[in-house]
Amino acid sequence: MYTTAPSIRKSIFLLLPDRVHSICRSVIYIVFLLFHFKTNAQFPIPESLNSAAQSLSVSVTPGGLDPNWTVAYGDSTGPKSIFVPAFVVDRCDGVWPAPAASNSKWIVYNFGDGCNHIGYGCIDLYFRRIITLPATNACNIPVETTYCLDMEFIADNCVYEVQINGVSNYHYTNPAYPYRYDGYQNKIPVKMCKGWKAGANTMMVHVKSCPSAAGLLAEAVYKPYINNSFLGQNIVLCDDQPILLTSPRDSTIWFDGTVSKTKIIKGEGVFWAKIKDDFNCEIIDSITVQYSFKSFVPNVFSPNGDGINDCLQPYLSSSEINDYELNIFNRSGAILFSSRNPQDCWDGRSRGKECDQGVYVYALSFKNGECSGRVIKGDVLLIR
Repeated sequence: MYTTAPSIRKSIFLLLPDRVHSICRSVIYIVFLLFHFKTNAQFPIPESLNSAAQSLSVSVTPGGLDPNWTVAYGDSTGPKSIFVPAFVVDRCDGVWPAPAASNSKWIVYNFGDGCNHIGYGCIDLYFRRIITLPATNACNIPVETTYCLDMEFIADNCVYEVQINGVSNYHYTNPAYPYRYDGYQNKIPVKMCKGWKAGANTMMVHVKSCPSAAGLLAEAVYKPYINNSFLGQNIVLCDDQPILLTSPRDSTIWFDGTVSKTKIIKGEGVFWAKIKDDFNCEIIDSITVQYSFKSFVPNVFSPNGDGINDCLQPYLSSSEINDYELNIFNRSGAILFSSRNPQDCWDGRSRGKECDQGVYVYALSFKNGECSGRVIKGDVLLIR
């Protein structure tokens, strides 16, 4: 077979017009794009994650089965029955709100009478959805640290817990009466950023319900964002200690709208910052600052015998206090009251006599774990 030598082939290609070169490069680039998108999984379309979501290929109507959501019957420890396709309904109960999204509907476990479970007592249902994710986002950052999903859930009675691959992203905080919680009156927004991985992910929504109807309405409102940990680990401090946060970018946008490389934080809370990386991808990180110990000394009290604010006593959030000492001084520096017992309080007297109305000075010192050697000073106003 006749073949052209490599040097000859290269010469022939170089002799082609520039326009042909451009066409060749374009064809190669298009082929690359087609191959790239074909071989990389995509993030799901938000609407496809709704309960009973409709698409061009699947039409879900009441009385049918949800093609994506499955449900199992169980107890508070977990599902006990097999998972079956969720049953699609309109609104089994007149108090159930209509779906906000046009392509979503209520889904239930069909006990033989739609969503009604009269005679079964209080029940636990587990609604499951499999969500497939690519390994990285468009900026080649692993999905484990970049993907977040915002959803809104409504259930009758209670959305008890939402998990991603067994990792809890929401848990009902008043479990004393979980079955009495009127969840259908409350939309539960859940930001799910924990537990994701490349490939198939299991979202589990645990619902608690008492007679006579049980159902779930799930609607996605997500916006994926990058959540790299450029702010560092969460911080635990003693009270009244400011902390300086530092970002790798001078143009960092902070939670309060200011733009700078650093930010001084005073107080507890969750604080976020936003930067752009070298690929112009937006990265958002958050950090939690909390106090391991809290103390508070009132700045005014009125020892007038009315039973209200009659005694000055510091508030300490922990009972594990060592080397406690509280001293009260007058403006001349003389000690009017001193105690090493955290349960003692100053009643506005010194040596059995009532002190005059006015401003006095206190000094409080104690030790408590990480907050050892704490000394707090300030003024207190005595009102008669």
